[in-house]
Formats: sequence, C-alpha cells, structure tokens
Amino acid sequence: MRSFLISLLYSLQRLLPRRKGCLILAYHSVGNFDDPYTVSREDMEWQIQEIARQGLKVISLEELERMIDARKVEDGTVVLTFDDGRDDNYTDLFPILKKYSVPATIFSITGFIGKTRESTARSNPMLTETQMREMQQSGLVDFQPHTVTHPKLTKVPLEEVRNEVSDSREYLEKMFSKPCRYFAYPYGRQSAEIRTVLAECGIRIAVCGMRGFVTAQTELLLMPRSEVKRSTSRAEFTSILKRGSLR
Repeated sequence: MRSFLISLLYSLQRLLPRRKGCLILAYHSVGNFDDPYTVSREDMEWQIQEIARQGLKVISLEELERMIDARKVEDGTVVLTFDDGRDDNYTDLFPILKKYSVPATIFSITGFIGKTRESTARSNPMLTETQMREMQQSGLVDFQPHTVTHPKLTKVPLEEVRNEVSDSREYLEKMFSKPCRYFAYPYGRQSAEIRTVLAECGIRIAVCGMRGFVTAQTELLLMPRSEVKRSTSRAEFTSILKRGSLR
C-alpha cells in the first residue's frame, strides 16, 4: 500500500512544472544483483532514454562547474554520478554510456581499487586500475575521490577526514595525471567543519545527500543529488526528472 501511494504521489507531481536548474542523479551500481543500490541494466537504459524523451541533456560535472562559474546554469540538464567504483560500472554501465554517448562521474573509494568490498547486501568486486584507465580515456567517464576507506566523516576526527580526502584525491591525480577537485561525501554525511577541511584539501565541488536542483546560487560544497535505487519505479523516476524527490 505504501509503495502504491508513493507512486501515486509521484505521478501527481509530474503534472507540476519542471523545477529550474540542473539535476544531479546519484547511483551506485548497475546489474542483476539483489541489492537495493543496484539498478538493473534494463532500467538504466530506460532511464537514459527517458531523460532524452523529456528533452533533457546529460552533461558532465565539469560542464556544470563551467556553467556555475558563468553564473548561468542551464535548465533541463542532468548529471549522472556513481559512488564507490564497483566493477559492474565497467561490465554493465560502461557499455550503456558508450551506446548513448552520455558522460558520468564515478566517485572511487581508492583504498578498495582492484579489491572486494563487503556490504550488507553482497560482496562487491571493485574496479581495477586497468578498467578505470580505459573508462577515463574514453572521454565519457571522469573519476573523482570518495575517500580511501569510506568512513562516516561525521564520526571520525577532522584530521582523519583530512587524510581520507587528500590521500584519495592524490591517488587519483597521480593515476590519471589530472586535477581532481570534486568529491562525494560517504553516506552523504557532512558538516560545516568538514566542508572547511575539503576546501583546504583543494576540493571545489562536493555532492551530498540533500535533494534538489543546482542553480547558480547553490553552495559548491553542498551540491544536492537525487538518489536512484532498485526500488525507484518508472513513475517515480519520471517525476524525479521534473521535480526532484518528494522527501
């Protein structure tokens, strides 16, 4: 009953005007796993097609930064982001990105590159450096830091926050010989003190767990994202593209 009511509310919300600004979508993985954070490959394709059907444009996080710097964030733009760096981002997501020629940002937990990371749902093999280099070289995927070990940053000392952020950033900058100035807060956890540390570590843009649309007035270290999960229905997703989230 609850899921039906939520779907109904999203369906009604689709009748409202589209909100202004750029929408950042947050994913984790793509595939046929029994995992609440894994979107099926079929749904991922459908969602990219739905973005196009609504006349929206998928842009990179770098392009969004340029828009913000110009103080003119285009309405009807969407950024795709993926957290953690699971290997299905290569096996299942990457072919879809190439098929539709759409960009995405992957926030990598650098301490688990090429390893297996356990979660409550399943064991997650993580991307290898070889896979990551191929994806980065395609011009469609940009890798950015997501800490070294994925702690809840609000639960650890600020010096540990600094090490997690700077070490993960430096690892990727060395690996790809490029600046890495974007960051995703693990679990969306952040605070004013943590944002100060990020700025001191050279991070310019950070995405968090708040929902909404990015405008020229959005605080750079508090960029909102709307999460897409396995349970997200097509009616809900269509509504999210127009209005964000009900919650």
